[in-house]
This record gives sequence, C-alpha cells and structure tokens, in this order.
Amino acid sequence: MYEITYGSKYDGSLDTAEIAKLVRKDIKAEVKAGNLPSAPVKYSVRIERFAGGSSVSIFVKGYDKPASLWTEFGPFGQPGYVRTDEAKAIIARLDSILNAYNFDGSEVQVDYFHVNFYGHVTFGMDCPEDENLAGYNATYAKAHNARIAA
Repeated sequence: MYEITYGSKYDGSLDTAEIAKLVRKDIKAEVKAGNLPSAPVKYSVRIERFAGGSSVSIFVKGYDKPASLWTEFGPFGQPGYVRTDEAKAIIARLDSILNAYNFDGSEVQVDYFHVNFYGHVTFGMDCPEDENLAGYNATYAKAHNARIAA
C-alpha cells in the first residue's frame, strides 16, 4: 500500500466546486497580503469533471511583465524560453494553495495515480512563443545561416 499525504486544509467531504471556492478565497487573501501580484493580474479558478476524477486549474492573466516570466536563453545559452525565478515563485505559491486541499497517494514509478483532484497552474501567456518566438527564431536562424555562410 502506498503512503498518502494530506494537505493542511484537506477535507474529504468537500466537492471539487467547493474546493475551487476556497482556493479563490485563499488567492484573494494572498493578493491582499502582498504575496501574489495584484491588479491588473487576474486569477481564474476553474474545475473540470471527467471519468475517473476532476481537476482544479488556476489561470493567471494580465501579468504585465512578460520579461519577468521568461528569459530568452536556456541554462546553457541555447535559444528558447525558461521560466524566471519570479515566475517559479508565483507558480509555487499557487501550487501550495491547491495542494493544501488535496491528498496524494500516487506512486509514479509504477504509473499509479491516486489524488483528490488534479491541479494545474497556467499563466495566460504561458509561453511567449505566440508573440515573440517566431520573430526571435527568424533572427536566430538568420544569424546562424550567416555564420555558416562565412
């Protein structure tokens, strides 16, 4: 049998919709306390039900500092986008809010998943690919081709 860990606010009698309401309250409290960015940032909490379970997703929209979310180069200087420490801190805080209401008895080594609900945190602009990466890739390719031709 696998060990189950319970979040500090876990209550087995709560439905996923009730958990989402509590998560919204917790996010508002964290924003008010200054632990999460405030306006114009908006946090949307949504649930989804499906065969075999449910999920609670937090979407962060309106974050006006995309440069604070992504760096243009990976850890070894390769082109691409990597989350900054600021973005990782926001995601970690939101994950901890979700995990407080969850339990986890999963054993990933044997592909066994046992949770109260699946949780997800996503930024509205989850990756600047749509806006910036196409132009960046074109510039990178042009510079790369020029080096090859030289």
